[in-house]
Amino acid sequence: MPFGTDPDCDCNGVPDQCDPDCDNSGVVDACDDCRNFRWDFDRDCDVDLPDFGSFQICVSSNGMASRADCYCAFDVTSNGDVEWDDYPAFEDALAGPPAMAGLLLLPPGGQSMGQESAALAGPEFGPEGPGPAEPPVTNATIELRAVGGGAAVTTLTANTTYEVHYATDDLPAVNYVALFGVTDSVEKGLSGAAQAASGDWADAPWFEFRYTDVEGVEPVQHGWMPPAFVRRQVVESDFLDAAAEDTEEDAPLAAGPSGLLCTITTGAAGEFYLEIFLSLLDPAADSCEDAYGLAQFEVVPS
Repeated sequence: MPFGTDPDCDCNGVPDQCDPDCDNSGVVDACDDCRNFRWDFDRDCDVDLPDFGSFQICVSSNGMASRADCYCAFDVTSNGDVEWDDYPAFEDALAGPPAMAGLLLLPPGGQSMGQESAALAGPEFGPEGPGPAEPPVTNATIELRAVGGGAAVTTLTANTTYEVHYATDDLPAVNYVALFGVTDSVEKGLSGAAQAASGDWADAPWFEFRYTDVEGVEPVQHGWMPPAFVRRQVVESDFLDAAAEDTEEDAPLAAGPSGLLCTITTGAAGEFYLEIFLSLLDPAADSCEDAYGLAQFEVVPS
């Protein structure tokens, strides 16, 4: 074609043959059917932490959940809104952060929901892509300690309760956390969890422990973990409802960047991992910063 007549479906001044087409469909990503990018908000052909941050903004931003970009990526229930009922399937598709030094979901200072994040370097994540050979880079820590205090331990006793402590230097505060138990059997890992009785997270308005296998979604295998290891349990807690509503001036809207998160009770003897996602979400600024941590534990018979 003569210069200036090449197809340019998204009218960005770049010929379609030069625009990204990460799923090799023959249609550039900006013009592709959104169903090809379920959960992949930034359309970089993986489901990772930047998409997780976008999900939180879509579900928590008043008046923004019905935007076409949010609906296209996250409204699996097809009810015209993005809500927490859409989260279980997204949680399953979320395979981990890309292998990169920085784990901010959106750049510091926020990013417009109408802008797409730049494609991230590193191996592909998600149920359709190959699992990475090495664990992701972490910028948060997880420690388990005996109830009442003491040093961190990595060898645990079955059916015993421990405190979960976290820390990150990359976030000034945290208002959402997800903690995953990853193991090769639902009987292993975590058998229960309870909200902290003291500290910042004791005031969080929402706390939940659940098994992922009751959600009706296919678990994702981490390529860098032993065979059959998938997320079996999840603990979630947040301050998002309090932040979105009118509350008393002294009502907490976030927790500090370190401290006691909750207590967990171990399951049967065996190896397991804990993954932690810490988020600082600001719906008003359309921004979300995240940190990721990973720790390995061994449970011995009681």
